[in-house]
Amino acid sequence: GKQDLVCKVTNFADAQGTILSNPAGLVYQIDVSWYDESAAKLCSDGNTCTKEDGCVQGVCKGSSAAQCDDSNPCTTDSCDKAKGCQSLLNSGACDDDNACTQIDVCSGGSCKGSNQLNCNDNNPCTTDSCDKAKGCLAAPNSEVCNDSNPCTTGDVCAGGACKGASAVTCDDSNPCTTDSCDKVKGCQSAKNVASCDDGDACTAGDLCGDGVCKGSSAAQCDDSNPCTTNSCDKAKGCQSLLNSGACDDDNDACTGLGECAAGVCLPGTPLSCDDDNPCTTDSCDKGTGCVNKLTCPG
Repeated sequence: GKQDLVCKVTNFADAQGTILSNPAGLVYQIDVSWYDESAAKLCSDGNTCTKEDGCVQGVCKGSSAAQCDDSNPCTTDSCDKAKGCQSLLNSGACDDDNACTQIDVCSGGSCKGSNQLNCNDNNPCTTDSCDKAKGCLAAPNSEVCNDSNPCTTGDVCAGGACKGASAVTCDDSNPCTTDSCDKVKGCQSAKNVASCDDGDACTAGDLCGDGVCKGSSAAQCDDSNPCTTNSCDKAKGCQSLLNSGACDDDNDACTGLGECAAGVCLPGTPLSCDDDNPCTTDSCDKGTGCVNKLTCPG
């Protein structure tokens, strides 16, 4: 609490600081407030690098250091007793909080990133980008692509991978090759020896050889009709054209040659073998014709 203290003042100063005497021996009553000297704060220790200055045993002292950290990694912070906190720019390494930069360096008091992160994953089926917080991102797309398989076609991206939509057709329309597809080489055609059709109606026994269809023999177009002229057309095959010449359809020497009419051989006149010789017996052999055999003795 407060206590009254009576002091005898022997000297005092005027407003200009001149010491005056007290010839009258005046007595002054001074109101004094008592306080804990260690808690006194009404002083300055002359050091800007301390704070909460207070009197301790008659000496002014700072109770704690000034906080000069400006939370900027691109400044070097210190304290000067006369000037206080000082922040000097530096060019050290830092973190610009951007996951898309690889080399962060202080410049002009700010952290600046360079050497942008390469997010290309060499996958045509992802759309690549970089997020400042997460870094590289790869989002699946549906672009046209190449699955490097020559046996597929209509390749398109699905689920981040390139997939062929359908199989390649390797049929070369050659019956003399066996067609297949190799994942590395693509369509392959191996020669075979299968039966085939060479497209020529005038050949028979067609068979593959060295990758080509060939007929082994000529088509037999003889229709055994003497009243037709036989030939072969590559597209139409055997052709029989009617004729009107002499003919022999029975192979009988005892009949004369016939005549063709509308594709039919009309019989000829029977052969007369009578030689008007009473000493011969006349007859006809189908194979050789007339036979005249002697019958009279001597």
